[in-house]
Amino acid sequence: YPTISDKLHLSPIGINIDRFKEAEAAPVTQDSPTIVFSGSMNSRLNIDAVSWFVGEVFPDVKKSIPDCQFLIVGHNPTQEVKQLATVEGVKVTGRVEKTEPYIVGADLVVIPPRGGAGVKIKLLEGLAAEKLVLTTDYGISGTEITPGEEVLHANTESTFAQKAISAINSPDDY
Repeated sequence: YPTISDKLHLSPIGINIDRFKEAEAAPVTQDSPTIVFSGSMNSRLNIDAVSWFVGEVFPDVKKSIPDCQFLIVGHNPTQEVKQLATVEGVKVTGRVEKTEPYIVGADLVVIPPRGGAGVKIKLLEGLAAEKLVLTTDYGISGTEITPGEEVLHANTESTFAQKAISAINSPDDY
């Protein structure tokens, strides 16, 4: 009889780094400091993540960096996500042809999930684009990434805001 290991197949996730090297920054990212989140915006975990960021973190970022903008990039935004665009500095793109220009143009990529498991493609995309990435424990679950080394890491609203502000104001420190 075959064992379970005979039935398993490891399929690593891959990201084409050249997609990011060849991408030009989206024009919307060039006018002010930009934080980007990308993902399917009808996913409950993504809705919770951006709602938490806009409601609990972004106000502190805006106090420190008034011209900062937060772009929520992804297809199928729910009404709840679209409503976030009523907050000053928040833009919801909806479906875009390519996410690479938004990620490449970002000063900071945030991945603020408060639940879930598994490798987040958005994490790999942020790293492939050689961007500063700020995430939570859940954002790096399923990876061998060490918090504070390959990515910036925070789990509370105040720490997340402090690290976002620091990353935007002093990117060369990271």
